[in-house]
Amino acid sequence: FIRQFFVVRSARRRGVGRQMFDILTQQIWPAGCGILLDTEYENERAQRFWRSLGFTESHVSFVRRPS
Repeated sequence: FIRQFFVVRSARRRGVGRQMFDILTQQIWPAGCGILLDTEYENERAQRFWRSLGFTESHVSFVRRPS
């Protein structure tokens, strides 16, 4: 499960996130392991990034924030 995957704003759109994800999947995590991750619903850029790496949507979550 990936809880936070953050690339500083000044380094975005330069391949840093893709390179880091490649290192994680090729050198750190066991081969063939599944990966579950979340993004904020409004974060369309993050969703495009994860889709470009082969991820697909798997569920919808709901939250009720305190008033």
